[in-house]
Amino acid sequence: MERELLRQYASIKMEIIDIERRIGQDEKDLRNMDGEVIKVKGGSGGKRLFTVNGYGKEYSNRKTMLQAKKLHREELKSKLENIRDDIELYVSEIDDSETRRIISLRYIDNMTWQDVAKAMGDGWNADTCRIRHQRFMEKEEKKHEKQ
Repeated sequence: MERELLRQYASIKMEIIDIERRIGQDEKDLRNMDGEVIKVKGGSGGKRLFTVNGYGKEYSNRKTMLQAKKLHREELKSKLENIRDDIELYVSEIDDSETRRIISLRYIDNMTWQDVAKAMGDGWNADTCRIRHQRFMEKEEKKHEKQ
């Protein structure tokens, strides 16, 4: 797992929430779209005025654009959810319990090194957590270089 993906985990989670909000707004906009009111003359020799509710080209273009935006956002959300799930799976499969906890607290829970150390308990400080993390990441990078 690349270190950069771990760093972006919190941002990915927030982006998914933002996209869900935008999709909700797109759905609301689609539901609230009204047809156009058109007045036409006809009947009785063209003397009567009729009001017709319908959907013109502008309505159709706007609806198509909203549907395309919504689809694009849903595809992006799905992609981000897959990345998020991959990161969570990767972290859960770290063999060493202490290292797994450090990585989880730092990236999954988005804690500072100081908060990670507090959560780890007695005998831990920010530097020992950061060093354990650094050694793990270096070991992972070497493992991937060999492959």
